[in-house]
Amino acid sequence: MTTYIPAEFDCSLALQVRTICRMERMINLHIEKLPEGFYLATSDDLPGLVAQGRTIQETLEIARDVGKKLLEAREERAGAPILPVIADKFDYPLVISG
Repeated sequence: MTTYIPAEFDCSLALQVRTICRMERMINLHIEKLPEGFYLATSDDLPGLVAQGRTIQETLEIARDVGKKLLEAREERAGAPILPVIADKFDYPLVISG
């Protein structure tokens, strides 16, 4: 959903409106390595999200794109998504290869 804001609006108000319309949401992903060497991501939080890639990074990028499209479709049908908005603080597992 894209919101267009007329130029005559106050910049701070425009920023607030854009922030409300484009809040980031957080979902949990299940990632598993397949026997073929690919990675598969699914989510119980967002049914229908399935992504596959050659690396974890590629799988996460694909999952993000698929999730965005699923949320946009859900918003068009039923309104705002049920997923939680990202808090000011949260834990994030960082994967480092070595």
